[in-house]
Amino acid sequence: MLSSSTLAAAATGFAIANALNLVSVPAQDLYLLPSAPSPASTRASNITAPYTSYDPEFASLIASDPILVANGTFGFAYEAGAWDPDRNEVWFTSVLELPPQLSYASVLRLDDGTVRRPNFTNAAGAPVQLVNPNGGYYFNGSVYFAIAGSNQTEGGVVAVDAETYTVTTVLNSYFGLPLTRWVDVDFLFT
Repeated sequence: MLSSSTLAAAATGFAIANALNLVSVPAQDLYLLPSAPSPASTRASNITAPYTSYDPEFASLIASDPILVANGTFGFAYEAGAWDPDRNEVWFTSVLELPPQLSYASVLRLDDGTVRRPNFTNAAGAPVQLVNPNGGYYFNGSVYFAIAGSNQTEGGVVAVDAETYTVTTVLNSYFGLPLTRWVDVDFLFT
């Protein structure tokens, strides 16, 4: 049963559902975070739901009773969140760790909750290491990652074939100037 403070929160624009499993914060109220409209019990810092949605489309994706489908190592699902609908998998990148550790890409299989770290190769079959992958986007069978690079390697954008894990560099310079510290990638359809 929802408490009166929970009902008040919903009345002020915060939709709290599923016995506090999901909190949906409307886009027009995001500027209020980390504080939320009155009463004080609705403040974002007081919300204990395991899932917070800032977008109605996301809230509809996780359905009425969301559950945690995988429990990988700490930080494995930090960024990217690129869904491959053909394989029902979500690609993530990890927390960027301090050198000499690098961030890495993982694949969460939604059918059984397994998480794996693929072995990437180039077109010739030689091993490839993605040096600090960040944001990702799935498009036409490939996952595109922004690559931050490191002090020794340049950044840019790579495409990873979601079936074979073959890596192809898409962009690594701008008129010959190396790209560094790319963090996100997206597509603009015109």
